[in-house]
Amino acid sequence: MLKTMNQMETVASEKGASPRGRVVSWLRSAIDDGQLCDGEIVPSERRLCKMLEVSRPTVRAALASAVDMGWIEQSNGRLRRVAPKAPAFSSILAQSVAIITKRELMADAPNVQPTESLFIQLSALRALAGAGLHGLVIHPNQVGEQGLESLVRERPRGVLAFNTSLDGRLDAAAIERLTSAGVPTVVSADVWQGEGVDAVGSDHEAGAYALTRFLLQRGRRRVLRFWELSADGTHREAWLGRRDAGYKRALREANLPILPAIEFHELSNTIPQSREEFESKVRMAAGYLIEAFHKSEPPDAIMCITDSVAYVVAKALQLFGEDVARSIDVVGYDNYWPHRPERQWAPPPLASVDKRNGEIGREMVRVLLETPPQSADETTRTLRLIKPDLIEIPSSF
Repeated sequence: MLKTMNQMETVASEKGASPRGRVVSWLRSAIDDGQLCDGEIVPSERRLCKMLEVSRPTVRAALASAVDMGWIEQSNGRLRRVAPKAPAFSSILAQSVAIITKRELMADAPNVQPTESLFIQLSALRALAGAGLHGLVIHPNQVGEQGLESLVRERPRGVLAFNTSLDGRLDAAAIERLTSAGVPTVVSADVWQGEGVDAVGSDHEAGAYALTRFLLQRGRRRVLRFWELSADGTHREAWLGRRDAGYKRALREANLPILPAIEFHELSNTIPQSREEFESKVRMAAGYLIEAFHKSEPPDAIMCITDSVAYVVAKALQLFGEDVARSIDVVGYDNYWPHRPERQWAPPPLASVDKRNGEIGREMVRVLLETPPQSADETTRTLRLIKPDLIEIPSSF
């Protein structure tokens, strides 16, 4: 029989896990502790929402995962019962790959575009399902010392690590603990700067090289980079350094000057919810650009860090006059320009780069499954970079 409502609410109030993770953890604990017995009806979605203080879509996603993993059975529509002899958590983990990320994959999935970074993780989930494996999403809050040791002890089939900390980074000590314990681990090359672990990501150098070559072929000779610093404004991310390398290589091959980059950290951290918010970003961008356009040899092209920033820059150039705006080529990156709200207020970039996020996610799973369980041999570590595609945007847009 179930424990009393007060006892269940005590369990439900535990903090640290993601909303979906709290539901999954409660279900597993209730089955293991005998709160839910074989064949017993699982509490209703409404009751779980109230008890665990989560949304109905979150509860449904967690229940669907429990069905997939064989913990509970569903019949007659929404009626769910505990499966007879529900498998032990350790046996489930043996057929599972832990995905460490701060994103709510299932809750965000319906609105994700293929060009968004989250699509990498969703593609990895689908690839795991195609291989007959479960994807167990773990929030960085759950990857403390105890959580990490539990993960090592339970021996999942592998780990895909995107973030092990809330600031979006991968903790080197956490990754080393997994690999030294022989847990096959693959990390996102965009947020990993170390060695000793398999990493997969986009080839940012190749993307920036192709984008710079595109501008040079259009007759541009003074290409300015409009780059974003880290969220705290203190440094460049490692992947941005690789874009620098591609940009510089193209200009050196053409014997053209390398202009100092303009660096910012507050233009692309939020999606504008109104034209007023967008115009505020435009004025801020114009402030960054004004010095460059007062020089004797101003830039004739601007390479922006993302498509969202490209929209802002294109609009900011109009503040310097229509002649200036028409004479400057603006390009972006990430190929999500068709889905940005800014497109209703500014012209799109001339070109962008598609990082091929779906292929990155699938490749991470391929690399993981190529790694034998228990292998901690650093000589087998690989870095695989997926070559991106240059996207020329039709003038009709």
